[in-house]
Amino acid sequence: MKDEYFLYLHEPDMFNDYRSWKEWIDFIEATNRTLEELIVQYKSVLRRRKVNDRNTLEEALLQAGCARPSNQSAVT
Repeated sequence: MKDEYFLYLHEPDMFNDYRSWKEWIDFIEATNRTLEELIVQYKSVLRRRKVNDRNTLEEALLQAGCARPSNQSAVT
């Protein structure tokens, strides 16, 4: 199933319920911005770390504001 078709199936009716439709669009846009920021931060972290370092993704998530520090990373 194509992503666009999946989104279309779950899109609220713009004409009958504009508020729900607008909230849905805003959610999609916020998700897109979050993912873009995560990718930027992940690439930045990869410049300093090895790809197979287990903390690489966690550090990128923290820098993108997508996660809170885990107890394990606070100890190391």
